[in-house]
Amino acid sequence: MPDDHFVLLLEDYWLCRGVNHQAVGTLHELCTQHQDVLRMDLTDDRQYNGEARDWERVPYYGYNDIVWTPASSPYQMSLQAGIWNRRLMLEVLKPDKSAWQVELETGEKQLNKYTVLGTRQRPVRYANVFKGGDASPEALNLTFLLPGDVDELRAAGALGR
Repeated sequence: MPDDHFVLLLEDYWLCRGVNHQAVGTLHELCTQHQDVLRMDLTDDRQYNGEARDWERVPYYGYNDIVWTPASSPYQMSLQAGIWNRRLMLEVLKPDKSAWQVELETGEKQLNKYTVLGTRQRPVRYANVFKGGDASPEALNLTFLLPGDVDELRAAGALGR
């Protein structure tokens, strides 16, 4: 993959609102200017982390308020929607780890030299539809999807019977 940065979205998170493309583009620009940024969270995961604070280097960029979380904070390697620095991600990832292991087992020691950021604006909103990894139609969490989207998915047969 030739790109220095990419957006990662996993299949168990379904978009439930329009994506703010302008914000994503602006945040990508910020990441390219600061090569120590491992991940730019595009959800509200970093904002509500409990340890988030304004990023002293760049407290706002464009119309995005930028928040920083320390390497010791939970889920620094969260695989929720984010812009990733490809080179830095490859430095951190370990072979034979599941997505859940990456999130839970990548700790402060491995992440100390990297910067993980987020915003207060939450440019990507999605629902964790397969709560707990259960993909059966009965277990789907459709709470945060728009009712019209749920109706369309049902009509297409995408949600089982």
